[in-house]
Amino acid sequence: MESAFKALIWLSALLTGVVLLPAGSAAAAVGDLLLASRAGGATGVKGDGDSFEPRLSADGRFVVFATTATNLDPADTDAAVPDVYVRDLQAGVTTLVSRAVGPDGAKGDGASDAPAISADGRYVAFVSEAANLDPAKTDAAVPGVFLRDLREHTTTLVSRASDGATANADAAAPAISADGHVVAFESDATNLASGDTDELTDVFARDLTAGTTVLVSGPGTDPRTGASTQPAISADGATVAFSSTVTGLVPEDTDPLSDVFMRGLATGALTLVSRSDGADGEKGNAASDSPAFSGDGHLVAFSSAAANLDPADLDNVSDVFVRDLARHTTAIASLSDGPTGGKGDADSTAPALSQTGRFVAFASLSALDPADADALADVYSRDSVTGRTRLLSRASGVLGTKGDGASDSPSISADARFASYASAAANLHPEDADVLTDVFVRDVLGTLVPVAPPAPRAPAPVTLPGRFPVAPASCPVDGTLVVLTDAGDRRRGGPRSDILLGGGGPDVLRGLGGRDCLYGERGADRLDGGAGDDLLSGGSGADRLIDVRGSDRFSGGAGNDVIDARDHSRRGRLGRDRVSCGAGARDRALIDVHDTVARDCERVSRRKVRTAHAIR
Repeated sequence: MESAFKALIWLSALLTGVVLLPAGSAAAAVGDLLLASRAGGATGVKGDGDSFEPRLSADGRFVVFATTATNLDPADTDAAVPDVYVRDLQAGVTTLVSRAVGPDGAKGDGASDAPAISADGRYVAFVSEAANLDPAKTDAAVPGVFLRDLREHTTTLVSRASDGATANADAAAPAISADGHVVAFESDATNLASGDTDELTDVFARDLTAGTTVLVSGPGTDPRTGASTQPAISADGATVAFSSTVTGLVPEDTDPLSDVFMRGLATGALTLVSRSDGADGEKGNAASDSPAFSGDGHLVAFSSAAANLDPADLDNVSDVFVRDLARHTTAIASLSDGPTGGKGDADSTAPALSQTGRFVAFASLSALDPADADALADVYSRDSVTGRTRLLSRASGVLGTKGDGASDSPSISADARFASYASAAANLHPEDADVLTDVFVRDVLGTLVPVAPPAPRAPAPVTLPGRFPVAPASCPVDGTLVVLTDAGDRRRGGPRSDILLGGGGPDVLRGLGGRDCLYGERGADRLDGGAGDDLLSGGSGADRLIDVRGSDRFSGGAGNDVIDARDHSRRGRLGRDRVSCGAGARDRALIDVHDTVARDCERVSRRKVRTAHAIR
């Protein structure tokens, strides 16, 4: 089958004058499966040892992996020591990566694994105990992170300080930017950057062009409370995500649970990623880890056992979530097939995202496909636009036989057409009949046909408690319906249309995005509609009602209220708000030029600006 793939690509090249990328070489049709952990040549011999930790280049042409095989390169004869290789799926060439400078440099004299590959496949970062790869590292007892330039045949130590000092403790888990010039990694070292003087694991980033190394993960209020691990880096090398059990990296993190964060290397800004919808959404209430960026950097996928990140997830099984950094939304991705697919009932981990984030691949113990009836880990991909979930760990063919061994470590190309994974199955490929773990590449999509986004969800029917004078027809909700207690509560909605109903205390209700309905009832409440066309009703009490943007309706109710209906966004048009102050004797309304105010407002201040960009 693989020789046919190569013939297809060269025939296409002759006819068109264009040499195709691996989209034609790795597979000729949707569902075709390629064995990648093999020696050079289209039909090179299968590796005689376990192969694991595969990573695909963004263009899908190269797959890098670690292996204990001894028959992939003549220089590699030690079965007990893993090495790193890269397979060119277009040319059918397998190359030893973990070696010293030169095209035939000495093979590493220690174990090498955990590879990461640049977008074009030129650079590979990896971990090695070897003491003969770079003169700067001679201690075989301390694993280091290295970078191999496959074009120039150089191998360089990455885990070192800005002054050149070699890390004085283990370094591991490299992640590499698209151009290969920035490598993030974790290390127990205490001499890599200022601010790190303990022996706990931290995350660092090294700029290989500038020759600088910075601490990414610290400090918290008490850095000695935990470790920071599992770095992921955005394609442009500007942002690093990581998991951490350190307490106090952000104010809302006061527990020792593992959370996912990201830091901008230029600004130093630190952001909590593992949280529910909203810019200030609730922090995950269980461990979160394994972050992964989309190629364009606006999404982060992660695994979490939290039960408060998505309304569809109420258990403490690990699931895969995707956080939209621009829209501040968090959605579960480890679902069965269909737009309303069911949540997995067992752990889902190890997410990988496509360039745009439309596709997410992950490993799961859940039976998310009818062909999956066992308790083995399998690899899936989900299309967030169509809701399609595909089982990837299966033999060739769209409905190929499911693997009879565990599969994990998914990686996908930028366009999500190709996915790689490691599997112990013995029924996926005709040349693989043993129980060794091998690396495979699957053509998931063939030529991707653009699909229109799904239609917006229809408003859910709403039943409101009788004491709340909010008409359901005025509040089409597709987000959250919340009835608060009589104690004074604080509650934020999400990006969708929410109904937040306060109780008797002094409530703080924030609608955020969507067409929200906020009702304070009794108490001195503060209501903030956020973006969208909202309805804000203060109820009794001295309330403060605030608008951000949109055409909103305000009702102050009893009490001396302050209603700020002025738009506070400089984007778009000014809204046309309707304001009624209610029965208070000293109400105040702050409005824009287009707003309408009732006669029950004792004091009215009208701002004169007519366009949003004129707001100061």
